[in-house]
Amino acid sequence: MRLIADLRYACRTLIHSPGLAAIAILSIALGVGLNAAMFSYVDAILLRPLPVADSSRIVAVNSTAPGTRLGNMSYPDYVDLRDRTHTLAALACYQLVPVGVTVNRDSAAHMNLGAVVSANFFSGLGIQIPVGRGFRPDEDVVAGKDLVVVISHALWESDFASDPGAIGRKIRVSGTDFTVIGVAPAGFTGPEAYVLPEVYVPMHSYAQAVPNSAGDFLTGRGNRGFVLYGRLKSGISVTEAHAELSTITRNLAAQYPETNRDRAVTVFELCERPFSECPGGFNAGDHAPGGQRAGAADRVRERREPGASAWDGAREGNRHPDGDRRHALATGAAALGGKFCARARGRSCGPNRRIRWCGSPLPPIFRFPSV
Repeated sequence: MRLIADLRYACRTLIHSPGLAAIAILSIALGVGLNAAMFSYVDAILLRPLPVADSSRIVAVNSTAPGTRLGNMSYPDYVDLRDRTHTLAALACYQLVPVGVTVNRDSAAHMNLGAVVSANFFSGLGIQIPVGRGFRPDEDVVAGKDLVVVISHALWESDFASDPGAIGRKIRVSGTDFTVIGVAPAGFTGPEAYVLPEVYVPMHSYAQAVPNSAGDFLTGRGNRGFVLYGRLKSGISVTEAHAELSTITRNLAAQYPETNRDRAVTVFELCERPFSECPGGFNAGDHAPGGQRAGAADRVRERREPGASAWDGAREGNRHPDGDRRHALATGAAALGGKFCARARGRSCGPNRRIRWCGSPLPPIFRFPSV
C-alpha cells in the first residue's frame, strides 16, 4: 500500500509541475537513447569479431617507422611478406575506395564504397561465397585483364532481387564494365566496422576501379595504402608470427634502403587493432620476442612533444602527491575494461585500450550494417 501511495503522490506532483515533468521525461528519454546508441556502436566495433570463420586466428599486420606508430603497407612489400612467410596460412590485403556503381546501363551511377582486394581475400580469411565464387589467383596477375567483381549481399538483394542469374551479368564500376562472379555472404559486413563495401574487385583492377590513381600505385614501395590481415597457422602464436615477419622486414630494409630504411612491422590480434593508435595504449613491443617492450609510442611522443617527459612524470605521481593513487585507479579501470572485452570476445584484450574512429561522420552514401 505504501508503494501505491507513493505513486499517487508522484503523479500529483508531476501534474502540478508539468514543466518539470516534461524536462525529467525528456532527460530520461535522451539518456536512454544516447546510451543505447553508444553501446550499439561499441558492440559493433569492439565486442564483435570479424565475421569470418575462426576469427581468433586473424591478425593485423602494420608497418611502423620513426614518426609513424602504425601504418599501411605498399603492395610490393605485401607480396614479399605473403610469399616468404611460413607462420601465416594466408596473408590478404585490401583498400577501401569510393566508386560509382551502375547496375543497369540506363540508370545513373550511384556513389558508394568499394574494396580493392587481393585474390586470396575471401579464401584466406575463410569467407565462404554462397552464390557464385571468389577470385582465382590467376585473376589477380595482369593489370586490367580480368575485370571481375564480387558484390555485397545487400546489393544483390536490392538491385538483383536475390536472383541467382546475377552471376555472369555485367555492372559498371567507375565507368568500366565488370562481370559479376559471386555474392558475399549475408553475415559478412566487410573488413571494417560500420562501413559496408558494395563491390569487391581484384587488386590488379585498381586502375579501372580508381581511374585517377597513380600509375605506379601497385609497383612503388613508397605507396603505402593497403591494410593487411593474416590468418595464423594452427599452433602458431602471434609472437612467432611477429618474429618471422620482423626478420623479413629487416631483410627488405637492407634490400631496398631508399624506401624501406627504418621500416618495421607489428603483428597483433585483430581485436587489438581499434586500440593500436592510442598514445600510451597497446605497444608494438607487447608481442615482441622475449617480452621486450619497445615503447615506440612514448618515443614518438617525446619527439613530437618536448614536454612529454614532464607530463609523464606528473602522471606517475612525481608532481602531485595523489598521482600514484590516480594512476592506480586509472590502470585498474582500464584492466577491468580489458577483462570485460576478453569475456565478450573470448580472448584477452588487455588494459589501456580505447575505441578509435575516423573522427568524421561517414557519408550518407554508405550502407550501414544492422547492429
